[in-house]
Amino acid sequence: MPLKGRWRKFNRQTLARVLEEEGVYELATEKQNIVYIGSSNNLRRRLTTHFIGGKMRNVAYFKCETASPLDIDSILTKERDQVQKLVSKTGSRPKRIKRTPRRDPLFDL
Repeated sequence: MPLKGRWRKFNRQTLARVLEEEGVYELATEKQNIVYIGSSNNLRRRLTTHFIGGKMRNVAYFKCETASPLDIDSILTKERDQVQKLVSKTGSRPKRIKRTPRRDPLFDL
């Protein structure tokens, strides 16, 4: 199942409007070819680090979908499904960074 929502420009103004919630996201080129699929417990922070990091200069668009913080299993399943869908469509996997352990939001400062 594709992510809900539409492709949005990958720039500071658009990223500032992303919710600080848990969810799944996709990054795409100007032709809307997906190059990265990921998940985060804070979408705005994670997408901003991609933007500021500058390693993904070919990214022009992003799409994200939020979920309940108690619904981490569905987020991870959605991320895995999106990767499998892309592999079956293109024959190659998108870039993915090794998952870091999820922090408990109760202890975030």
